[in-house]
Amino acid sequence: MQDSKLLNHSIAHLWILRILIKRQGYRQFINNNGYYDDDLSLALGLTDNDDVFRHPEVEETYSEFNPRSALLKLKHMHHAAENKKASPKLPRALKKNLANLQALIHLSDIECDILGFAIIVDTFGPLQDALRQLTPTTFDGCIFTLSKVLDIEESKVRQAFSHDSLLSHSGLLTIGRAGPDDIPSKLNMLSTDFSERMITTVDKPINLLRDTVYPSKRPQLTLRDYQHLATPLNTLSKYLSSISVDFPKGVNVLIYGQPGTGKSELTRVLAKKLAYRLYEVSSSDKNEEAITGWTRLKALRASQTFLSQQKALIVFDEVEDVFNDGVFGCSTAQARKGWLNRCLESNPVPTFWLTNSIDCIDPAFIRRFDICLEVPIPPLEARKKLIAKHCGKILNKSEIQQLATCSQVAPALITRATKVVNSISSTTTDSYPPQQLVSLIDSTLKAQGHSGLKSSQGASLPNHYDTRFINCSTDLKQLADALKNHPEARLCLYGPPGTGKSAYGQWIAKQLDKPLLNKKCSDIQSMWVGETEQNIAKAFKQATQDSAVLMIDEVDGFLRDRRQSQNSWEVTAVNELLTQMESFQGLFIATTNLIENLDQASLRRFDIKLKFDYLSSSQSWELFSRTCKQLGLSRPTPAEKHQLATMESLTPGDFALLARKRAFLAMRNPKDLLQQLVQECELKTDGIGRRIGFV
Repeated sequence: MQDSKLLNHSIAHLWILRILIKRQGYRQFINNNGYYDDDLSLALGLTDNDDVFRHPEVEETYSEFNPRSALLKLKHMHHAAENKKASPKLPRALKKNLANLQALIHLSDIECDILGFAIIVDTFGPLQDALRQLTPTTFDGCIFTLSKVLDIEESKVRQAFSHDSLLSHSGLLTIGRAGPDDIPSKLNMLSTDFSERMITTVDKPINLLRDTVYPSKRPQLTLRDYQHLATPLNTLSKYLSSISVDFPKGVNVLIYGQPGTGKSELTRVLAKKLAYRLYEVSSSDKNEEAITGWTRLKALRASQTFLSQQKALIVFDEVEDVFNDGVFGCSTAQARKGWLNRCLESNPVPTFWLTNSIDCIDPAFIRRFDICLEVPIPPLEARKKLIAKHCGKILNKSEIQQLATCSQVAPALITRATKVVNSISSTTTDSYPPQQLVSLIDSTLKAQGHSGLKSSQGASLPNHYDTRFINCSTDLKQLADALKNHPEARLCLYGPPGTGKSAYGQWIAKQLDKPLLNKKCSDIQSMWVGETEQNIAKAFKQATQDSAVLMIDEVDGFLRDRRQSQNSWEVTAVNELLTQMESFQGLFIATTNLIENLDQASLRRFDIKLKFDYLSSSQSWELFSRTCKQLGLSRPTPAEKHQLATMESLTPGDFALLARKRAFLAMRNPKDLLQQLVQECELKTDGIGRRIGFV
């Protein structure tokens, strides 16, 4: 259509002449020195050297450009175009697509005419150039121009752009209502890709949206993989089944959860189970460039209109594009709050809205969703099954168990790591080491800001662990037996570092045959306001889901006495932990080296407070003798026993350190071991700087 001969036989030729003559666009297009827009004049077949043109009303022949002669020529061209016997037609593909669209969503003839005009404006430069000959205009001015160019009553054009019209409601075409601008800029099409497809390819209406809305792929999982959500999914499934009868408007489901927990896959699983067709609103265009939140919302509205007569579901993923895209100002959702509320209340096709965090969504919007469903990282047993399903040929049962103990291992993390392993395995005959799979998962966890597998799983309990080497006034084995019958309890383990508090927590979990969720204060504390409280709540929630023993080490880091707090966030962190402790229906263990710093109210909430003290002289001697034997050294002498008895600050941790030190230092006899223990004791203080360890 860029060729002037083709233009002369197209409807765009008539529209351009109407713009220049009926809307007086010639006032800017024609000036004393020639035509203002060279591209437009060439498209119309006009040149500044047009000096042989004669008109019945003009007797003179001009050898130079004459504005009056040029205007008369334009008027003659316009008169001829208006009086052609055969009216110019829309391009064949556009005419056919508009007819299909009209049959599907019941656009009026006038709405189809306006949409066809806007599509040609969007794809044809000369028509844009002609409209830019008009001065910047307002919404009303745009309506007036469309009326004159399309020869439609102004009131009917205005009605086509009212809020309840199909043209506006579908999002296919709107007119910008902000200040004056040129008309091509005020005509807001769904997308340029949509315009190009409408004018070049005859296709089904829904396929014309395929760069912004596309059919979802088939699911790889089943509902069995979401057993941890059985109750809410049962409710959601029944709800979606019930609405398939009468298709009520305003059905919206908010699904949220950490990245990789399977939110998108869940929508595919549900659609397949309920025999719905599932479509997704794209977040990028055909060039893989990000689509703005407003453009995505328009695509959603268009797909709602196109699919309103089908048994379909729509997924709008990454809703942050709409609810949290205002970096320096309000978000798209806030800027168009009324529009979005109407969309949520009147959408004819049930829609899933997916997000990684609901914190970005105003509660005023959240209340408009029928169901809000959280998809957490699966609990321990579900993680085991998922890992076994994808990694069973690579990992053994013990390795699967170990990997599953990390509460941050999400389904997507497992499937992607397995994809890499399977891809490598298909190109080599060598077996792929399990350590490499674990390493892939560990590196991704760290990249996501988590502590990694080893840190989350904690130190493993030594094979020779024995409660006899814990100096505590309470019978620890008897306590473990009691907890088997009464597993809901709150324990505070306090005492000097290395006395075995954390190890006892691991041992208790093993005795109860429960996983241990071990958190350090540094895992929970955050520099961001409110995030420490959120992390506390998440820890208790994860322990509940996994039926795990929750242990928080170094709890004094944020459970300090509120009377000494200088910041409000310190008080709220204590309050949150106390609240979670009271409602937790499992075993909670807190460890601290500084019980004197703990909040007094928190101390009252612990059922049992156990002091772990330095080893007694008999415990030190027995543990020293056993260590010498394990390291293959000679038996210690009475003199060494006497010297050992003078060391009052020995702990099980000191003896565990000896085994590690032997890899670097020569320890040929008990005397060498004893010397290392002396050095450890000399470094210890009583918490206020005084050396301890010897009588």
